[in-house]
Amino acid sequence: MMDSQRDLSFTAIFQQTINFIRNRFSLIALSCIVLGLINTLVINSIINPKQLMAELELFNQYGIISDYVIRSAIILYLVNTVLVSIILSIICNLSMSNKLNPSLIFSQILPICLNILGFSVLYMLICIPIVILFLLVLSIIGLLLPQMVSLLLILVIGCTALVIYKSIFNYFLVSAAQPNTMPFFQRFSACHKFFFQNWKAPVLMILISVIFTGILSGISSLLGKNIVFDVISTSLAVFADFFIFSFFYRLYSVNNNIESTKSDDNNKLIIS
Repeated sequence: MMDSQRDLSFTAIFQQTINFIRNRFSLIALSCIVLGLINTLVINSIINPKQLMAELELFNQYGIISDYVIRSAIILYLVNTVLVSIILSIICNLSMSNKLNPSLIFSQILPICLNILGFSVLYMLICIPIVILFLLVLSIIGLLLPQMVSLLLILVIGCTALVIYKSIFNYFLVSAAQPNTMPFFQRFSACHKFFFQNWKAPVLMILISVIFTGILSGISSLLGKNIVFDVISTSLAVFADFFIFSFFYRLYSVNNNIESTKSDDNNKLIIS
């Protein structure tokens, strides 16, 4: 157990991820720039930022969600889903070879997209009754506690739930990118089991990614809307995603090796 915990430690996986990125930096950097450029051009050609901000302002004032906001949200989700699928496909490719194989990358995009959609829909169905129950409990607590304390409690619980969700989601995604035949629901169950047994490394990585994303968003807002700055900031965000998913990919691989070793040891004991 001690060896397993050491192998799955944040420091060890983080160092492996740095080595993985460093050894393939030119290919990953080129991929980030290309994906950042394509992502920026696609979103800017489909979504009008000024109209979206105007519609969001109406929502803030009157609480009315327009069709344009809903369409924009769906488009952003789908574009992000495809982008994440491509990133995971490239990581899987580069983990097996130091050269990019377009046929391998494109063959994995659709299955990963379907896994993302399946996970999102399943989690939404699970979370709806939980959120309703949570809101009912908070409404009761709100009558007993001061308003600031209630808001702070909601913020803490919400942030904690989001970090846990992102940790489980990322681990599930890298399992979907791996060449295995494990069924969807088995992987869905396995990623939850893994998180609750080894939560420290995933949570630390998610917290670091949140801090980096916050800094990057702050710098982007200061620079203002500009196609060049948008491409640079998007490329940096894609690179951050590469690092995060590479970390979870290494985490998944190391954990699988540990599980395989345990299984082999158990089989040896049974045979003997």
